[in-house]
Amino acid sequence: MQKSTVLRPHFHFNPKDEKSSEFATFLGAELGNFVLDDCNAIIDIGGDGTVLHSFHTLSDVPNFALRTPGSKSALFNGHHNINNATDLTTAFNVASLYKLHPLRADIDMSDGSVVTVHAYQDIVAKSFNAQAVLSQKSINGETTERIMGGGWVISTPLGSTALNETVGGKVIDVGSGRIVVTTNGISDKAERDRLRAQDRVSMVVDESSKFVAELSTKAERRESTIDYDSWTIMPDGQLYVPRQPITIDTSIRSIQRLTVTMDHTQQRQLLINPQYRTPNPYFK
Repeated sequence: MQKSTVLRPHFHFNPKDEKSSEFATFLGAELGNFVLDDCNAIIDIGGDGTVLHSFHTLSDVPNFALRTPGSKSALFNGHHNINNATDLTTAFNVASLYKLHPLRADIDMSDGSVVTVHAYQDIVAKSFNAQAVLSQKSINGETTERIMGGGWVISTPLGSTALNETVGGKVIDVGSGRIVVTTNGISDKAERDRLRAQDRVSMVVDESSKFVAELSTKAERRESTIDYDSWTIMPDGQLYVPRQPITIDTSIRSIQRLTVTMDHTQQRQLLINPQYRTPNPYFK
C-alpha cells in the first residue's frame, strides 16, 4: 500500500471564475493554501486552459487538475468526484506522476526571423483560405503525400484527447511520449471519410521526430495562424490571447514554414489517477 503524504496544496484558478474561486476557498479552509516554494502540488481548478497556464507560468511542481463539482467537461485529467478535502487528499496519494515534455515550434517568417513557441497540448497550423496554404508536410526530412486541407494539428499525448480527437486524430496514452500529426480542415466529408478509412488522416510518430509544414507558393493569399495551447501567432508574428479583439491583415504573407519537435530540455509534471478520470461522453 502506498504511504500517505500530507498534501500541501497551492490552488491555481481563474479569479474571475466565481465557482472555481469558491471551491478553492472551501478546500483551502481545511488544507491551507501554500506558496509555490512550500507546496508539493499545484491544484488547478477550472479547465484545460488553467492547467496550461500553470505549465507555462508557474514552477515545476506536480500539477493535479481538479474540476469543480458538477462539471461535465471531457478534459482527460479532470476529476469529477472530489467534493471535499478528504476526497482530494485520497486522490492525490494514489495518483501517478507523469513527466510531460512540450512541443517546440520554430516558425520561419518572410523577413528571415524565427519565432519559437512551446506547447504542452498541441500546435495547430491553419489557414483562412482553406485548401491552398499548408498542403505539404515532411517527417524527418521525408516529404509525405499532399493531402489538401486547411492545415495540421500536431499534438502531445496530453493534447491528443483535445482538438486532435475532434478532427479524427489518433488518441495516445499520456505516458507514451509520442507525437500525433493530423490533417485538419478537409472540407469534403466524403474525401475525409475515405482518407480516414485508409488510415491517412492521422499518424503517430516517435518523440524524436521532426515535423515540417511548408506553405504553398501558389496561393494568392496566405492568411494563416499558428495556435499553440491557449495562444496564437498571427501572420505578422503578433501574439494574442484568444477571445481578445484582433485585426487580421489579409494581405500579410509572413509565415513561411513551421518546424515542430519535442523539446526534452523542458518538462512539467502531471498527477493523474484513472479512477477519477471524467468519462468523455462524445468519444467512447
